[in-house]
Amino acid sequence: MEVFKLKNTAKAYGDIKSIVRATIEEGKAVFCEWPLARNTSEARDLASLAESKGVLTYVCLESRLSPPVAKIRDIISLGTIDAIRSTDILCTLGPVPTSWSSRNPAYSDVHSGQSPLNTRAGHPLDAFCHLLGEFDSFQSLLVTRRTEIKTYDASAMDIAALEKTDAAFEVAPRTAPDEILLQGRLAGGATVSFHLRSGDIDADGNNFRWLIAGENGLIEVTQKTGQFLRDKSVEIRLVKGSTSSVAFCGNDWISEGPFRVFGDNVVLTTPGLNYQAIAEGLDSATLDFRHAVKRREMIDDIISRGR
Repeated sequence: MEVFKLKNTAKAYGDIKSIVRATIEEGKAVFCEWPLARNTSEARDLASLAESKGVLTYVCLESRLSPPVAKIRDIISLGTIDAIRSTDILCTLGPVPTSWSSRNPAYSDVHSGQSPLNTRAGHPLDAFCHLLGEFDSFQSLLVTRRTEIKTYDASAMDIAALEKTDAAFEVAPRTAPDEILLQGRLAGGATVSFHLRSGDIDADGNNFRWLIAGENGLIEVTQKTGQFLRDKSVEIRLVKGSTSSVAFCGNDWISEGPFRVFGDNVVLTTPGLNYQAIAEGLDSATLDFRHAVKRREMIDDIISRGR
């Protein structure tokens, strides 16, 4: 509130659940960024309350409305690669942090609802299930290599500079995973390997690589920078035998009309696409709190099976 110089009529709440509950109690429709609440129990409570009050709810899982995801869906729905047999995702979180802001301890806590498992993995996992279907079964493994972290009483943007000084810090516990692995089978029968790792980008400069193998072809999705599936560096290639062709590149992002204001910062267009879908009444393109509960259950299952 201080950073953006909001008027004194603006109010702050201690957590998402409080402000969402207050909005529902007033009988007003509510839009909430993902993740909804800290865990399945809290998310289910909010969804049930909204249903009892008869209010509309929306949750912003951003990746499924991104143009690259729409393109992959088109390729699959047209039967271009026939039945999907397997899929593999390998992406990186970047180097494991050595320090963090004490003002945002949630990112270091796997049970906070705000760790990389929820934020960095949650959005692409939802898009994955949107495109290929839900898991029939899976095993998970979560590994935390740095179990303690230095914390500074400063904003996140100032941490790197503070590490080079003698500024005072405290040591806090850290349970957020550095390695997130899933292996399983989808309801449609395809096998899945998903690895969100820590460390540098690969030799080709990619921070994300996704292969979708069908009986008659393969879809390869790569990107160099930015949030997964929400960056102009995303490229989709369609492979058929010994030939491949580009099916999507940076120039295919929406850059006209109301989205022109974002320029190359296309990550901001994905919440905008959610707002647009709500305004236009596109129920098939929006997600409610009940869907958030389902995705929240999946994340909590990953935690319980992987620790």
